[in-house]
Amino acid sequence: MRNLKHVLVFGLALMIFAGCSKEEIQPDPLNTADDVYLKAAKVKNGPDHFVPFKASFELVASFDHFGPLYQIDHQTDWPDFLPGPGPLPGGMHITIKGNGKATHLGKTGLEIVQWWTRLHPSPPPAVTGYWSYGQGSTTFFASNGDELWATYWGWADHQDDTDGTEIKTHGIFTGGTGRFEGATGTFLWEGLFKKDFMPTPATPVGTEFGAGEVIVTGTIKY
Repeated sequence: MRNLKHVLVFGLALMIFAGCSKEEIQPDPLNTADDVYLKAAKVKNGPDHFVPFKASFELVASFDHFGPLYQIDHQTDWPDFLPGPGPLPGGMHITIKGNGKATHLGKTGLEIVQWWTRLHPSPPPAVTGYWSYGQGSTTFFASNGDELWATYWGWADHQDDTDGTEIKTHGIFTGGTGRFEGATGTFLWEGLFKKDFMPTPATPVGTEFGAGEVIVTGTIKY
């Protein structure tokens, strides 16, 4: 009888130990979910997690003013536009507003503050004759209110403006708000702009003088 009691006690201890061991190795659903989320976050924030960015817009240009130019914040591979000591060159400052659709943003609005000038000393090899150079900063407005920011530089080719001026710019995403905070990436902006007239210094601020269409392609990480 005493031996039977010892066997029962020992067996009960084994059952309790086995139960505890089994409980210890069972994954906690909440912790597992956190682990999956963190792993996903690490992958998303990895150095190679860039995804395609595509957009199309219809836009309208408004005259702002003629005046000195300023270098938009840019990466070192941008053309160095501003000269050394001395008076700054002048150009036409413009505001662009548009609407369209973009991946990651849905229905998207945009606003661009930019300037253009013919005074840049070195046009690209493919552009001869009448050309202009510009820099600008862009804000993309996502359908939920988040903002995506970018800067860019590029060229306008005026060799044949019969159907409009061909514009090609190179852009850099510089961050934003909401889910685009810390966004990085690059894009190419290709469009056709047709002006109704050429503004003069006497043109009232805010006067619309042309419209266009653009296609944007690139990659983004956010």
